[in-house]
Amino acid sequence: MTLISIIGEFDTALLNLVNEFKAEIKNIILVFDTSTASQKNIAQYAKMLQHFKEKYGLAYTLSTEHIIDEDDVAKIDALLSIIKNYPDAYLNLSHALGSTSAYIGSKIHAFHFKLISFNPYDNEYNVIDQQGFKNYPITHKVGMIDFLESYGYEVRLKRDTQWIEKHKEDIFTVFSHYKQYREMRTLPSLQGYEHYTLYPVLQRLNIFDDDGTLQNKGYLEGGLFEDYVYLIVKELGFEDVLVGAEIIFDKVHETHTLINNEFDILAFKNNRLYLFECKFTKSFVLNDLIYKYMALKEYMKNDSKGIIITYNPKINPTEKLPPEDFFAKMSRKKALLFDVHIVKNILEKNRLKEVLFKIIYPDCLHVKTTEPSLSLTKKQYVYFLGGHDLEMHEIKQLLEAHHAHYFDKNLRWGAKVSDYQEELARLKAGEIPVFIELEHDMPYKGKFENIDHHGALSHFPSSLEQIAQRLNHTLTRFQTLVALNDKAYKIGLKRFGATADEIQAIRYMDRQKQGVTQEDEALARQSVEAICFKEEIPCIYSLTPHLSAVSDLVDFKHYIIYTDDKLCVYTYKSKAMKKLFLPYIEKNQAYYGGSEQMFFGLKNNILTKAQIESFMEKIIEKLTKKDKK
Repeated sequence: MTLISIIGEFDTALLNLVNEFKAEIKNIILVFDTSTASQKNIAQYAKMLQHFKEKYGLAYTLSTEHIIDEDDVAKIDALLSIIKNYPDAYLNLSHALGSTSAYIGSKIHAFHFKLISFNPYDNEYNVIDQQGFKNYPITHKVGMIDFLESYGYEVRLKRDTQWIEKHKEDIFTVFSHYKQYREMRTLPSLQGYEHYTLYPVLQRLNIFDDDGTLQNKGYLEGGLFEDYVYLIVKELGFEDVLVGAEIIFDKVHETHTLINNEFDILAFKNNRLYLFECKFTKSFVLNDLIYKYMALKEYMKNDSKGIIITYNPKINPTEKLPPEDFFAKMSRKKALLFDVHIVKNILEKNRLKEVLFKIIYPDCLHVKTTEPSLSLTKKQYVYFLGGHDLEMHEIKQLLEAHHAHYFDKNLRWGAKVSDYQEELARLKAGEIPVFIELEHDMPYKGKFENIDHHGALSHFPSSLEQIAQRLNHTLTRFQTLVALNDKAYKIGLKRFGATADEIQAIRYMDRQKQGVTQEDEALARQSVEAICFKEEIPCIYSLTPHLSAVSDLVDFKHYIIYTDDKLCVYTYKSKAMKKLFLPYIEKNQAYYGGSEQMFFGLKNNILTKAQIESFMEKIIEKLTKKDKK
């Protein structure tokens, strides 16, 4: 294979193609035009390809003597004549001008070469030949080290991420017991704190000796926070992440000097670099950090995003923070102009994860468009349906109407990715799974997308709305009612203006799709008849495992429905209840959702009957706290 590239501004498009075909490429020919920018970049491209060749022991030859003028048709024809000498030639037009690409495309039937171009946004490449147009996903992805080295930068690693992974649970435990951590953060010794939960944790993290003496103050006061953020970033789907990496920037073409900088966290995904700065202190100047990252991004051209995460350790994570002042808002706006994002004083794991998710995947679930979505129809998406209810039924109908490829095993609530293990193993190259309301109980190494609106994603639109956006489908009134029912339950339907008959019909159909039988309906009525009030809070022992059948029969501000092995509370006191359920949410033992009146539930068999009754007392205490004042 001979790869002939018309080069322009320097980026990593060519590197991605060379990496993809490194086993087949025998010759690389760089073609540059008469522009100053093109001639300036030829040396950098040659240096990159030579380094890549030596690093991986490749055997291709490299030629850089060909010059064209993209405004001169005769010069372009001369290039096409050269290509005739290479029967296995691919002409890379990733950087070519539109006019040049159009002209060469018009000549393709007279020649036997193929046109190729790289799409960095979808990490794929297109091939055009006499047979037509084909699209392929990149199967050999460029890693972060190769990406940085392609710019001529040297990377020096300072932290062992394996150690961080090994101590993952301990690091999360520290920040889930923040009150203790804040108290112990400035201690010279742990003497007298042996009864604290974090006492053995901080020793396992090598912060304190066996006798309780402080030995790693820097890690205790700041390094822990960096590792905490690193672990959250990993959970967001990044596999290529560095901590404490130093990059030597070589600006030979300007000053002949070396410039270096250390990064708290570097993450790499789909040819884009994410630069994280973590500050666990109130002693910093935000504008200085913004200017720093604005400058650093210049080294990466348009291939990077800066994320500054700051936390004032004196703040209690549960307290309500005052609104940002004028100067803070202006700093944030200024940063966004350069794709630098600020995350300030958010510590709770799921909340921080939500905020970072929206920064890293801004178009994943919120794209609104009135035109056909080429990117969604072009890719080979395969949808995997979660637990059945009315919303999932309508999603299935919508997918069928748009001829989308999907799998449906008619699962119940609590459906998991592993339920589709066999189907996932049979996916073809280039097919991207889309998981709809499936619990991620197993890792999936390939690219995937997720659709949900429960738990940590409860601020997203309903799953039906998200599917409709992807397919450019306008919801009917009935579908809108189905979406509102699943997102905001009865109160959402009422606020929308649904009639009493509509609400009754939607709720009945939802129960039917959940598998509620006539026997369950009868047991639900019996359960409500035996309702009891504890501290004026309605508590209903359900005789049916389908709690929705019971909930549909009552209308209280706060109420609890429970069995011997599970429990669910409906309430407007979402903040207090989320805090109470947080230990179970973090262990994936609980679920929650809704909007104004939210629900929080424990999954089956998490607690014993006695423990459920004890937990109910804590719930009631939270629900009645204000009334007791």
